[in-house]
Amino acid sequence: MSSHTTITTDRETNEISHANLKPLFETADILLGGIQSLNDDIQHVSSELLHHENSIRYLSDGLSKMKIAIEETHSSIDAQTVNQQIFEESINSLQQQLDDLKNISTDGTLIWRIANVQKKMIDAECERQTSIYSPVFYSSPNGYKMRFRLYLAGDGNARRTHMSLFFVLMRGEYDSVLQFPFSYKVTFCLFDQTSQQRHIIDSFRPDVKSSSFQRPCSDMNIASGIPKFVPLTIIQQDSNPYVRDDIMFIKAIVDFDELPKSLVPYKLSLNPGLPILIQQEWIRRESEKRAQEKLLLHLKFNNAEIDCTIYTNDLKIINLNPFYVSLNFYPSSTSIKLNYESQVTDFNIFNNVNPSSNIYCLKNLENLQLVNTNLTILPDIKNFQKLTSLLIQSDNGIIGQHLPSELGELISLSYLKLFDIKNLEDLPNEIDHLIQLRILILQNIPNFNKIPDESMGKLINLRVLNLIDLPNLSTIPSTIKNFQSLIQFEITNTNIKNLELENLNGLSTLTIKSNSILQTIEIVNMLLLASIEIQNNNELLTLKFQNLSSLSSLTMLSNSKLTSLDMENISTLQTISLSDNKQFKIATFKNLSNLNSINFSFLANFESISFENTPTLSTVSITASSLLKNISFLNVPSIINLDLSRCQLTTFPESILTLKSLVNLILKVNQLSTLPLTLSTDLPNLQVLDLSRNNFQGNIFQQSPLIYLRELYLSNNSLVSIDGIGEYESLRNLDLNYNKILSIPLEITELSLTLNSLTINYNQLHSIPYQMTNMRGLTSLIAMYNNISDSERQYLYQIFHPTTIQFII
Repeated sequence: MSSHTTITTDRETNEISHANLKPLFETADILLGGIQSLNDDIQHVSSELLHHENSIRYLSDGLSKMKIAIEETHSSIDAQTVNQQIFEESINSLQQQLDDLKNISTDGTLIWRIANVQKKMIDAECERQTSIYSPVFYSSPNGYKMRFRLYLAGDGNARRTHMSLFFVLMRGEYDSVLQFPFSYKVTFCLFDQTSQQRHIIDSFRPDVKSSSFQRPCSDMNIASGIPKFVPLTIIQQDSNPYVRDDIMFIKAIVDFDELPKSLVPYKLSLNPGLPILIQQEWIRRESEKRAQEKLLLHLKFNNAEIDCTIYTNDLKIINLNPFYVSLNFYPSSTSIKLNYESQVTDFNIFNNVNPSSNIYCLKNLENLQLVNTNLTILPDIKNFQKLTSLLIQSDNGIIGQHLPSELGELISLSYLKLFDIKNLEDLPNEIDHLIQLRILILQNIPNFNKIPDESMGKLINLRVLNLIDLPNLSTIPSTIKNFQSLIQFEITNTNIKNLELENLNGLSTLTIKSNSILQTIEIVNMLLLASIEIQNNNELLTLKFQNLSSLSSLTMLSNSKLTSLDMENISTLQTISLSDNKQFKIATFKNLSNLNSINFSFLANFESISFENTPTLSTVSITASSLLKNISFLNVPSIINLDLSRCQLTTFPESILTLKSLVNLILKVNQLSTLPLTLSTDLPNLQVLDLSRNNFQGNIFQQSPLIYLRELYLSNNSLVSIDGIGEYESLRNLDLNYNKILSIPLEITELSLTLNSLTINYNQLHSIPYQMTNMRGLTSLIAMYNNISDSERQYLYQIFHPTTIQFII
């Protein structure tokens, strides 16, 4: 029973367990079914994903092909655009050439129409296109081929201040039968497009020695002409008469028949639309008319007086002139200024020929300028009793050999300038009445040969006297000593042989230039003379300066025969400059208590210079004087800068060792090979030493070191070693280019805190000390073109890279 009970109990237990596990089995079956379903879903999703990936790959390939096609299309469009632009430019160029050929000129003249001026000006100012060329024109159907070139914003020194206009000679088909060099005058005219016709006219004659006017060897010769043709301020003004509707007209005339200068404005005023033959006939008639008028003027007005009683006011006088006179006064145009009573006080006539002689009735005139006119100077000039300023420039030969004596009756005159007067030979004796005259300028008067001595001596109030380009003037008035108020005096291009000036106690500035036969100059007892310039006097032999107590600046250039200069007791002289005085040999400077600077250069025969008792002299520069043998200093305590470059010195001048205050010593481009052993002790303040381009060899650093030296330049010598460099304890900059140095000694690291720059290009180095990376003061180390291998160079770059040193090898 016990056994049966046990069996029964086990069966019941199993049934109970089975009953309990049944829900679990059911749940497991459900889960297994779910897993199977999930597996099926995963397979389905994977299949769809693969399908989508294939689709994406297909679409991506299609997109790439489409992108390539689009890019190819864009490239094709761009290429077509470029081709279209090139085609359009070619069409424009052909159209321009066609227009040029259609309007070609074969009579030596050209009117150039320039459109879009504002845009072209902007392009020129921004340097997109600095210049433009005119159409081609010819002197005749078988003649010279020409054009001109315009820089709207200027060229060279005229950049941004003037328009520059140049003539260009071109290679033509008939050059082999034409005459060269081209020598005909060229005239340019910028047209005033209003009825006033105030054209801007300028001309030039070719320099037959210039390559610009030889037979062209290429398409065009180098342009040559007028750099400062028109001030840009005129063109840039609003509503200026020269640019209308953004268009400008420029005319060029090549003068093959030597048209008189006075007729050029008339020719340019003719209607360009008239046939050439008609224009030429009118010019011929005008020329004949003016010749007759000139003859009548000489006959009628030789001693006659003009009847001024027939004029009731000044404006009626002005209106009788055969040209426009502006009532708005401009200093450089034909215009007048009126006072409150409508009286003319200022009258400027510019480039207008044949003014009416009735202007001598303008009795209230104070300022008169006659530039490029044909006005005869009549005795009636005496009517100008209020005249203070008179300028006569470019008279076209109308003024004879003498001015009327009545010029001396201008008792109020303080300014007189006569410029470019062709026939005038002298001044009238009666100028002695011009006691108010302050400024007298006589310039470019080729036949002028006499200044009345006694009369000139009475102009005691004269402040400025300029005698310029008077090639026939051989003497100056002996009475010039009376000019105690004279401040400025210039003598240029005269025929004076000897010049003696003394006791001009007010003179401050003296200029003596280009006097071809001047041999001696003596200047004595000038209390206020501060500046002297003596230049290009090719026959000048001797100079004497004495008791010039205010002289501070002396400049002497290109006086090719001057041999010596002796100066003493000139207490205020501060600067002296001499250059290109080929025969100059000896200079002595003694007791010049304020002399500060000496600058001598290109003195081919200069041998000796001495300084004595020049306590303030601080700078001496004597360069390119290859025969210099002796330089002496005695009691010269203040010299700081001394430059003896390019003097072919073979030995170090011992006198330099007396200059205890010397800081900068330049001895480059000489033939020195040794230095004085006492250099470091004798020149304790020396900081800069330049010995470049000399003959130093081996090692110069092992003698007594220059411990205060900051800069040392030794390029272009034959040094092989710099051992001893460590003792130059103040050195900051060292230049050793172009030597034969084999190595940099490790002792250079002793200059770690002071040396800033080392340049050692073109030597024979094989390496650089690695320890130099720790030189804290070094900012630049350049050692190019040595014998350093590629591997060593790469390694050096690696170790120097972390430092702040600019390292280049």
